[in-house]
Amino acid sequence: TPRATPPAATTHLAPAAASGSTPVVTCWQSEAGGSIQRGLFLVSQDSGQSWRLADVHAPNGGAPYLGPYPDGAVDGPHGWVAVGAGYSGDSAVWTSSNGVSWTQFQAGPAFSNSLVSQVAATGSGYVAVGTATNGNQTLVWTSADGRHWHRTAPRFGAMLNVGTNVLAAHGDQVLVDVEPEAGSGQIWRSADGGQTWHLLKLPKISGLEQTDYDGVASGPSGLYAFGEGDDVTAGGIEFVQGSSDGSRWSTLLNSPLPGPGGGAGIFAGFAASGSGFVAANSNSINTMDLYRGSAGGSWRNAGVISENNVG
Repeated sequence: TPRATPPAATTHLAPAAASGSTPVVTCWQSEAGGSIQRGLFLVSQDSGQSWRLADVHAPNGGAPYLGPYPDGAVDGPHGWVAVGAGYSGDSAVWTSSNGVSWTQFQAGPAFSNSLVSQVAATGSGYVAVGTATNGNQTLVWTSADGRHWHRTAPRFGAMLNVGTNVLAAHGDQVLVDVEPEAGSGQIWRSADGGQTWHLLKLPKISGLEQTDYDGVASGPSGLYAFGEGDDVTAGGIEFVQGSSDGSRWSTLLNSPLPGPGGGAGIFAGFAASGSGFVAANSNSINTMDLYRGSAGGSWRNAGVISENNVG
């Protein structure tokens, strides 16, 4: 756990990202009873062994303005990019060539009256997803350079799913996970970096009476969609489907979760690597079960995270 802590304020951590040996954790400070937010970046240049606060400045080199804070960062074809807003409604974009020094820009009208949920790097630039502040529209932003953004409102016919895995990109193949008011989760695909979209028809999983997609992810080998289903004999299971090109999909993992609870749950986090998958499943307010899995195998216990062993 990063130990570099901003002084004299409550610090909130957001999702982490890494590029080579440089992981970056976005975070923000709450000051003045929570009414003022300061966007910050924790960075490590030795693969997470030690951490420090990154330099954040305005375009003129002065102090950045308070209010917006980054909620996740990504390293892409033109360097690091983060997007975020604050309780005041002001939005900002942060860019960095190395993850160590960041410049904060006003986001501009493309991000007015909206909240960004997640940002990802594509082969040609960057893409972000979020919602209008009135909560009735899913929005997509695309950028070639991470600094200037174009906003669209694709006709998904549904709102973004809940969680931290609603957007994934591998090259210019992009997935978004949405949740219709009635029915199970849907995956929408873009083959051009987020410019145009169509509903992805994933193959039916043998033996499952019903499936519900909980999120999407990317890894070295391509794109992934995961969720839970009902097996006619085994009951609840957790599945992972994958594709190297975004168009041809196969089921990689399909098994119940181990342990006394067993069955299926809604993953609060999911990541893919060359060695398999890691997932987190919240089993109470204060604890989270971790699982590992691999293609052709089954889910295995990988530990428990609780408030008592994080810090």
